[in-house]
Amino acid sequence: MQSVLLEEIPPCFCGKLENSNKKLVEAEKIQAKVQLAREVAHNIKSPVTALEMMLPLLSFAPSKLQNVLKNSISEIRGLTDRLRSQADSLTQKNSDDEKIKLVYLPMFIENFVASKSQEFANQDVDIAFRNISHSKTVFVQCSTLELRCILSNLVNNAIESYVRGVKRVDIELNTDSANAIITVRDFGAGIPEQYLSVLGKEEVTFKGGCERGLGLVHAKKTVNSWHGDMKIESELGKGTTVTLSLLRYSDVNKYPDDELDLRIPSHLIN
Repeated sequence: MQSVLLEEIPPCFCGKLENSNKKLVEAEKIQAKVQLAREVAHNIKSPVTALEMMLPLLSFAPSKLQNVLKNSISEIRGLTDRLRSQADSLTQKNSDDEKIKLVYLPMFIENFVASKSQEFANQDVDIAFRNISHSKTVFVQCSTLELRCILSNLVNNAIESYVRGVKRVDIELNTDSANAIITVRDFGAGIPEQYLSVLGKEEVTFKGGCERGLGLVHAKKTVNSWHGDMKIESELGKGTTVTLSLLRYSDVNKYPDDELDLRIPSHLIN
């Protein structure tokens, strides 16, 4: 994966990198706790529901035993509700990521790709990032949380498009005179032509139960709200390319620190 070199960072922002990295580490710790709490609460739900459905079948059992089971199930329900509440509380604490900020895309995308590659480390997945932009001021105004979710959904869709073999996903960053351009490309099954015209406009699913079309409506609306655009091109048997065009900002000196996101991947700091 092509690394963002420290000397590529605009000099006026170098002094802010250490503080931004500390914020990233803290945010990632909080997000990990949120994810764990929600996964545990979700995984507990199904067996508890099964136990509740079985209670009527135990009508022959002593009432004391039935009460113990009912109370135990109620207690577990309470614990899962508490986990969800804690997750919501932690999410609120981490809500700065939901605010619109000025984001330095080369670092943001490299950090995202490193994290996503780790997620699929034990699978035949190859996620590569190339920064082919010649500009050193590739800043866009967006929510880092929303952009991460959009890219994650696009990468997941790309991976699910493969039937066999290594699942390759290429992510590129480029610029034109006004925009930063992110492309997410796969070489999988492709999208049937009848779906292309409605993708991003209405929720559709295809390729069996994989639900590869879901999330694109929200992605397009969100990107549009940032004065950007999303386009999808695909050919059956050859793959799919999704292009995000986001308005680029070059005059960033007027932005205070709390409206900037200059997070640098930890492996470039160590």
